[in-house]
Amino acid sequence: MHDIRFAVLGPLTVERGTESLDTGSPQRQAVLAALLLRQHHTASLAQLIDAVWGSEPPARAAGAIRNHIADLRAVLEPGRPARTPPTMLVSAGDGYALRLPPGAVDVEIAAETVRLATEAEQAGDPVRAHGLLTELRSLWRGEPLSGVPGPYAESQRTRFIERRFAVRRTRIDLELTLGRHAELIGELVALTAEHPLDEWLHAQLMTALSRSGRPSEALDVYTDIRRTLIDELGVEPGPELTALHRHILAGDETAYPPQPAVAPAARQATVPAPRPPAQLPSDIADFTGRTDTVPHLVSQLRARDGRAVTISAISGMGGIGKTTLAVHVAHLVRADFPDGQLYVNLDGMGAHPAAPDVVLGGFLVGLGYAEGDLPTALAERAALFRTAVAGKNVLVVLDNAADAEQVRPLLPGTAGSGVLITSRTTLAGLSGATLAPIDVLAVDEAMQLFTHIVGSERVAAEPEPAQRIVFACKGLPLAVRVAAARLAGRPQWSLGAVADRIARDRSLHEFATGDLAVETIFQLSYQQLDAELARAFRLVAVPEVPDLPITAITWLLQRTHAHAEQLCETLVDLNLLQITASGRYRYHDLLRQFARNQPDAERDTVLARLLDFYLASAKSITAECNRGTRLPEHLSATTSTGELFPDADAARDWPRREHATLAALYAHAAADAGPAITLAADLAWAMSETLFAESEDGLEVSHSLLALLDGAVRTGNTRAEARIRTAMYTHHNLVSGQYGDDTRSSYARAAALAAEADDRRLLATTDLVLGALTMVTDAAAAITLFERAAKLFGDMDDLWGNGWATALAGWANAEACLLDSAEAAADRALRLGGVAGSRFIEAFAMKTHSRVALRRDQPEEAVRLCTTALAYARQTRHRLLQGWVSTRLAEAQIAAGDPHSAAVSAREAVDSISRTGDPVTLASALNAYGQALSALGRDREALDAIRSAHDLAVRLGLTNETELRDRLATLPESLP
Repeated sequence: MHDIRFAVLGPLTVERGTESLDTGSPQRQAVLAALLLRQHHTASLAQLIDAVWGSEPPARAAGAIRNHIADLRAVLEPGRPARTPPTMLVSAGDGYALRLPPGAVDVEIAAETVRLATEAEQAGDPVRAHGLLTELRSLWRGEPLSGVPGPYAESQRTRFIERRFAVRRTRIDLELTLGRHAELIGELVALTAEHPLDEWLHAQLMTALSRSGRPSEALDVYTDIRRTLIDELGVEPGPELTALHRHILAGDETAYPPQPAVAPAARQATVPAPRPPAQLPSDIADFTGRTDTVPHLVSQLRARDGRAVTISAISGMGGIGKTTLAVHVAHLVRADFPDGQLYVNLDGMGAHPAAPDVVLGGFLVGLGYAEGDLPTALAERAALFRTAVAGKNVLVVLDNAADAEQVRPLLPGTAGSGVLITSRTTLAGLSGATLAPIDVLAVDEAMQLFTHIVGSERVAAEPEPAQRIVFACKGLPLAVRVAAARLAGRPQWSLGAVADRIARDRSLHEFATGDLAVETIFQLSYQQLDAELARAFRLVAVPEVPDLPITAITWLLQRTHAHAEQLCETLVDLNLLQITASGRYRYHDLLRQFARNQPDAERDTVLARLLDFYLASAKSITAECNRGTRLPEHLSATTSTGELFPDADAARDWPRREHATLAALYAHAAADAGPAITLAADLAWAMSETLFAESEDGLEVSHSLLALLDGAVRTGNTRAEARIRTAMYTHHNLVSGQYGDDTRSSYARAAALAAEADDRRLLATTDLVLGALTMVTDAAAAITLFERAAKLFGDMDDLWGNGWATALAGWANAEACLLDSAEAAADRALRLGGVAGSRFIEAFAMKTHSRVALRRDQPEEAVRLCTTALAYARQTRHRLLQGWVSTRLAEAQIAAGDPHSAAVSAREAVDSISRTGDPVTLASALNAYGQALSALGRDREALDAIRSAHDLAVRLGLTNETELRDRLATLPESLP
């Protein structure tokens, strides 16, 4: 009796020891379930009848129940003597009850496990909470009470399924908290497919993808559920999901997942306020020591004096725990800064420290600004940031700063906010900062940290060797962590053997001085590698990039994909490499530095080898996206096959996924100042010609290309110089709207170099670029440049180039009011685009036809043509093209007397262009939006939109600045 177990979280089963008991017919199982789930309480005869048959029981229902009870008693107590009262299934009043020992029913075990997990989570122990909830998986064996009939079983089945789903949601939350993002993706993909309207699940999938280095896929998830919600329920996503979408767009990978979203039907039709940024990385559960420093920093940040921003600068040598301390303190005081917490790693000790203007862009987007609305100059961004946080309580954590100069533009200007800075240097020149230098851990603190990681039982078994290992680390936290983590991952290793090996190392005295302390610990791991692993460890560290996909590493190592992946995974297991997302790998900064210090004869070939891979990939993208192009023929020859793309969508996504690595490669090639500059220049040009170098690249790529251009000029590499200048249009000028004399001079220089080298393809491309620049102020003058480019492309049998240049010529003719010529050019572009299979060219040409129809006072025809163009543009998934076409559609809808549709189209255009750049078209989109709003009587919003368009026109020197100023004059300056 005491060994009996009941399971209802699946098919109903009863076991005694190793014996499975026969529970009988489905009706008998329904009776047993009704008794079991009342948890020791009595079930009356009427309740049991209702449980089995509901409101329509048979005539002999009571007799049937009594028969089932008798049969169940025989099964549960088979050896009970005749006329002996049952002790398990007992009579009670007019009903029955089961008397069972605690934990005999799996539901009770599950409930107790959930209770313990909840307590663990509330006590700040997510690891234990997750472990407990993971144990519950073994209890769920399919559909609860599977096959058991009756209304009672059905209601309980629904309850258990909902409870299981709630537990699963909690476990998913915990897994995200514990950083197990990549492992969750498969489960979440399946769950979102099963629950297509569940915003919470989609938010968790977006979070897991974003934190796994797959932000473009996370944004696709948002697009999919938004479309589903609109189609199925007629509502937009809720504020939590929208806020998470905004965080991912801003590159805020530290954003926590939102709370469970409310059901769409329960939402109010209100516009949510922007969510305060919460960018802090997670705190360290085993934070140890700093018993004086932590209270001092916390007290200083909380005791803001109201006169100036509070700045604390933590300094110390590498590996001493500055970041860990800053993040820990930031979490302790986050409630004191309710307007948000901003965080950035400034990479001050890296080869390419973060540029302050790029950092400010991320901060401002996190604070709710649209990327397309941001100024480009550093001083203007800094001023806007100070304005954005004025009067607010915002905490700014600037991690790993290079010097005071890098930090100054990133500081708030008014009291109320707090700043925590970490740097290896003492920032004595930073006015108003309180310096907080930190030293190594005390011996007992270092031992506490070591014990927490290795385990108290193992340390207790070998206390003396443990003390020797910790003593050798000289209190350096990173050294303690690396040594302890390696031992924790190798339970078969003896602490004594490791301590002896450390004692034999001659450089142990270096533990007391700077980064060499960490190098000695790393050396212990490095010496364990076989020749093949050691080679991979050294070579993958050579390129100074944030991370690399396994496909690139495979080519870099010149090994098979399976072999390269095995090497990387082994290095991950040894804590010498990290996984950023599925199939992507990176180094800890100090580990990379250590690896690069190791001699290797292949080192000088790595950068060129990697650029060869990326250039080959760019050629594949061009072939897929620019159908009919002859681009690869005049680029540097490649031996790699590059990335292989299963379809056009995968090819289009690749540049957005790799833009940070591409930017780093350009910067590395610039610093190398050798033959790699030529390969990098071709790569930049090829990427710009895909037309998918949208503003995810932004200033990050711009800075790298400027450095690459400087390297080409410095080394006299005019071929590379011309190509880099040409690539800069799509990567930089289109995004920033910098079309002044310096820009024109730069592209004129590129054209002159192309003509001097008789590089017809480059000359055709420079004509396109110069034409686009000229269009800003003189459409008629741009026609000649576009037509000359089309002829050059045509002479080279480059179908795509000819079609694109012809489409641009049609655009220029339309803007110059040469309507017959515009129509003819657009027709030619449509034919060329159709032959090439390029929806991009076709969409652009249809947009021109719409413009011609509008100028001929045919607004309905213009709307029809532009609607087709927008459908084509959406097929390309090119956001900037969609913004261009949506702007034109809005203008046509205004002329057609449909301001409601125009407002929707213009708003879509503003959103698309704000995310991708091109402030010139953004000014037109804002103008159209303002006109539509004005026609709808929404004067306040119209004034804001047109004023923004006017400000852009003034900044960019656009020809419609006077028109916009006159339109502003028609709107009231003061509105209620």
